[in-house]
Amino acid sequence: MRKKLLSTVVLIILLFSVSAIYANADDYEAVARSAGEFLYELELIKGDGSGDLKLNDLLSREESVILTLRMLRLEEQAKNYAGANGFSDVPSDSWWAPYINFAKANKIVNGIGGGKFGLRQNVTIKQLITMFLRAAKYSADWQTEDIWQKGKIFGLTTELDNSITENKQASRGDAFVIFAKAIKLPTNPSVQKNSCVLSQVLSEKPALMTKYVKYDFLEEYFPKEYTSNYDYLQDYIAKYGDVFDGASSVNTVPKTNPPTETEAPPIPVKGDLELVKSEPSDTINVMNLFFNKRLDHSNIQDEVEVVDVSGNFGDYSKAWFLDKNHYTVGTTDKKVYIRYNDGAKPVDLAGLTFVVGYNVKDRESNDRVNGTTTIEFPTNDQVDLPTLEFVEIKEGARNSVELHFSAPLNSDTSRSSATVLEALAVGGNTQDVSWLSDLDHYSVDIAENIVYISFIGDATHTVDLNGVRLVIEYSVESQDGTATATGMDSITFEYTAPTLEFVEIKEGALDSVELHFSAPLNTHVSSANVTILEALAVGGNTQDVSWLSDLDHYSIDIAENIVYISFFGDATHAVDLNGVKLVISYSVESQDGTATASGTESITFEYTAPTLELIKARRDGPNLVELRFSAPLNRDVSTASIAILAVEKATPIGQADLSWMMLPDYYEFDIADNSVYISFLGDATHAVDLDGVHLEIEYRIKAQDFDAEASGIAILDL
Repeated sequence: MRKKLLSTVVLIILLFSVSAIYANADDYEAVARSAGEFLYELELIKGDGSGDLKLNDLLSREESVILTLRMLRLEEQAKNYAGANGFSDVPSDSWWAPYINFAKANKIVNGIGGGKFGLRQNVTIKQLITMFLRAAKYSADWQTEDIWQKGKIFGLTTELDNSITENKQASRGDAFVIFAKAIKLPTNPSVQKNSCVLSQVLSEKPALMTKYVKYDFLEEYFPKEYTSNYDYLQDYIAKYGDVFDGASSVNTVPKTNPPTETEAPPIPVKGDLELVKSEPSDTINVMNLFFNKRLDHSNIQDEVEVVDVSGNFGDYSKAWFLDKNHYTVGTTDKKVYIRYNDGAKPVDLAGLTFVVGYNVKDRESNDRVNGTTTIEFPTNDQVDLPTLEFVEIKEGARNSVELHFSAPLNSDTSRSSATVLEALAVGGNTQDVSWLSDLDHYSVDIAENIVYISFIGDATHTVDLNGVRLVIEYSVESQDGTATATGMDSITFEYTAPTLEFVEIKEGALDSVELHFSAPLNTHVSSANVTILEALAVGGNTQDVSWLSDLDHYSIDIAENIVYISFFGDATHAVDLNGVKLVISYSVESQDGTATASGTESITFEYTAPTLELIKARRDGPNLVELRFSAPLNRDVSTASIAILAVEKATPIGQADLSWMMLPDYYEFDIADNSVYISFLGDATHAVDLDGVHLEIEYRIKAQDFDAEASGIAILDL
């Protein structure tokens, strides 16, 4: 599928770098914070009111859905969605239900299998990328595709730390880095013509355009001389319209007749960027210029030009070759190429000598170099006529086959093609694999000298080339149209008997346990038998934890090669795995049904003696003060004591007499969850006013689920 992606987003790819390497975690955190502040100012994310972006907090799947919808400005539409409930583990009356159901109805999420969404599970990088691409109307499936590679192609992962993998649980900081790139990605133009989110926001907030020059993105869309002055930029937009319109927004920026109120100063030549060599390409209509550093591609069409040509012009003329409408200029990494075409036909440059002028920029440092170079093409009697030969057939990446040829191919699939004639099961494979030869189950893509055949499954077929022989016919044409190759070849994937083995048991997220296996599992829970045989208190834990083995207190979910066991409490039980040993039996089946694994494993959560501490004292209303503790409290107020030791308030005429507020008749307290709430009461002669009041409150409180007590004095200046 690689070439199809390239044809859709070729302009977008050029806007992004390849990788990001940071010297330490602080460097990456600074990038994540910058991205978060960028999105916050565009009003695409919301803070917690204190300015803390919580970069290191992990994202749950439901939070990721809401954040993705917010990025694409679909949040309000989703908030009011009243469609059917799409998943069994999403309560229909929960506040996030309409968002998740909207995402399900619009094919943004499919769940983790078994009719479940995966509520409260942490989202991975590849799942987050999948959600955004689907929301932007691109096809994506983290379970069957190489989403990491697709994310690179779309430029979504280029600023992530190179230590991050696709299976990492995504933090808010990771999400901000991805989305700061993603909002420049236009909606898939083949599905819905629309501009990118960034252009929509800026069209509503034009004053932000010049402010974000520091983020270096305006130079990706506008000529450099109009990114430094807001008035010039407004003139430019007024004259030429919204340059962010559609997937080809970069190329819609006019290159001639810009507003002339002020001329940009000449760009100086500096630094150590230099031309290494220039020469004809192996292709008859292409010449190449090679530099010693990676080049900025954004204005390459204006920075490289054919300034003179001599030799035998044949059916053409010198003026024809100098006309910029008859050649294209492009760049890949450190190379600039110039390609001549007459319509769809390559133009043979044999016997011609070109003088090429250049004024190009280093991508990293913005240094420039300019000059001219001469490129001479030999005559046809000086070169061998091109040939095209089949070289080899080999296994490709992720359920694909590659046919390699001796020269670059014409990428038009109407001129170069491949057909799977037959798919046979070999070795010990007993599966029906004939469906692999159906046209609906493979795609053909061409890049450079390789034909890629990628196989595609569906609801009833899973691609597995283990023990498969493929017979493939090909008919291809060289890139310059001067040679062809046809023939047939085969490839056999040796059969290896599948195995399924237990790998490890580990602590999961949010009161859960994970059983990891060596291969993807059948995600239908009915195919598995996972049971908590025993739950024991260990270490210093004195609680009765046997209820954790009751079927009513845990659920089983399966995704990829992992069984997730999630525990949940009720009105009388709170889940706490501190100091708990679990004994678990399992019987599971591989995804393709060819192997099983069963056994018993245990996991022990080391006991750490719990503590109870005051973590915050604050005003929570006009007459209300909250003392918040580190753990749930015993709600029986008879086990707690609260006393007001001091109440002081300065006024212009001296200290106010608020000693009456220290009397028990004028305050009461209540306990809920982790907090003690103290309400001050007035009467006909006393009015409660906490503004500017200094309070000292003595407290003694007990924990709900363990033997711990906290006492002390809380001081508040309100």
